[in-house]
Amino acid sequence: MLSSFLWRLLWHLHPQLKKAVLYVLAGTTLIYMVNVLRIALISIALYYYPESEHLIHGVIFPLIIYGMVFLLWVFWVNNVVKPKKKYAEHSTV
Repeated sequence: MLSSFLWRLLWHLHPQLKKAVLYVLAGTTLIYMVNVLRIALISIALYYYPESEHLIHGVIFPLIIYGMVFLLWVFWVNNVVKPKKKYAEHSTV
């Protein structure tokens, strides 16, 4: 009961929390769906091209997952977590 109250209090007091939780849930779901699709495509590809196992399983499909995770991270940094203005003013970039 107390943890439920604290969670609701945090949810309403911290405006970024809702956005972050929704992003994490959506990102996790997207990674899961892409991974299931990746497994299905690996199975099909290995059925037709078994001699290319290393290329298919070891190179191409990890690039898909790692690439997607990288793009999710870039989206997170640019859209979900905004840098504080006082740090942005002192940036040398």
